Amino acid sequence: MPAGVVHIKTDFSYATLIKRQDTAVKKNKMGLVTRASATVGAKRVLKQKMPGNMVVGVYHSRFAVRMFKASIPAGIEAPLRLYITENSNKTASLSYKTPTSVFAPYKIDDLKKRLHNSTQFLLQLRETQTTKADVSLDVWHSHYRIRQP
Repeated sequence: MPAGVVHIKTDFSYATLIKRQDTAVKKNKMGLVTRASATVGAKRVLKQKMPGNMVVGVYHSRFAVRMFKASIPAGIEAPLRLYITENSNKTASLSYKTPTSVFAPYKIDDLKKRLHNSTQFLLQLRETQTTKADVSLDVWHSHYRIRQP
């Protein structure tokens, strides 16, 4: 994987991981702002079958406010993108770029400080998606609450 990209193999199926991602986004009061799948496009347009893959964009106004206070040009990097892929063994993987690596080219110290909550959100989302436990994070205060199934 390239530097700054996190890739996690899970025991969940592709469909289950997508559902867990949707639940985690809602639980954290984030907005699901984009969803694109080459799998769906290949099936609909080309009548071809391929392993599942989906890029999902999530965001919240609180991240936008922090980002724009630090750098208007950095706005092109929004939303935070997650990539869910189906593995050959029918499990799925989650990949994403860390906010620090996404915004590194802007070389703005204040922006790095403002990324704390988006990084915390991605860590929580990763936990929610890749573990059997129900993990919730208060993005404002960084408190974890874990309930085992």
